[in-house]
Amino acid sequence: MMFMSIDWLSFTFEMNHEQEVLAFELWGRAAAALQRQFPLAYLAFVKDWQFTPRMGRAPYNASQQREDKGVMIFAHQRIEHSLVEVGGIGMDTLGNLQAELAVLQEVAPRLTRVDIAVDIFTETRPDEFATQRNTERFTSWSETVSDSGHTVYIGSKTSDRYARIYRYNDPHPRSQFLRVEHVLKAEQARAAAAQIKEVGLETFVALIGNTFGWAHQDWTPEVNTDEAAAAWRPERRQGKTVSWMYGTVFPSLQKLIEDGAVTIADVQKWFGERGIDIGGVS
Repeated sequence: MMFMSIDWLSFTFEMNHEQEVLAFELWGRAAAALQRQFPLAYLAFVKDWQFTPRMGRAPYNASQQREDKGVMIFAHQRIEHSLVEVGGIGMDTLGNLQAELAVLQEVAPRLTRVDIAVDIFTETRPDEFATQRNTERFTSWSETVSDSGHTVYIGSKTSDRYARIYRYNDPHPRSQFLRVEHVLKAEQARAAAAQIKEVGLETFVALIGNTFGWAHQDWTPEVNTDEAAAAWRPERRQGKTVSWMYGTVFPSLQKLIEDGAVTIADVQKWFGERGIDIGGVS
């Protein structure tokens, strides 16, 4: 038996800093901007909740955490957007899948990450499940075993698409379930949201399962299809630029960081000030 959910959602919203913003004014303006641009998300994640100030994360110099630790909002007085991160606890408070999908579609144009989770009632271990797959597209494999549970990653955790397969040990309340999470970032997240709107989450789960090649007998999606999920690809005319980035820009940037000329925080700040979030999303 398989149960689907959206387990992580992150998105940005615009902030207007035409006038100087004092620190104590920042969060009032952020709440008003979020309510104006994404009213469903505001009602779901902010309204009537208490937030506590926390440290920022480059390129943001401040953050607020919801009292249940399910939502974080990041901002900076001179950056023209703020970032909202909603973890599993925050998504659970929505109450049902239809509410999750409604918020997903509202924030889809500004989506930076979405995790599609599938819980399977089984005794299968993560490594057993992951071994039985019929594609070589995602060759990277890493594994973590701890006192709390067992996790296998398929694909690189630094890429824009990877999968996380894990189960908790007893006495965790979810120890009877194997969880398969599909992590989609940036353009891949927005492509996923568009396809979910078009075909529905049940079909998308089958498609993304084919993308990763799940072939274990426990993988029993509601829809039977051989197709894979649509993936974002750079336009052909961008190919030379992409090659130049990987062949020249990134190696040069790496050398500058290694030589101490710039820091990773400098790079994150530069992109962040231009509305591009490359913060440390795990």
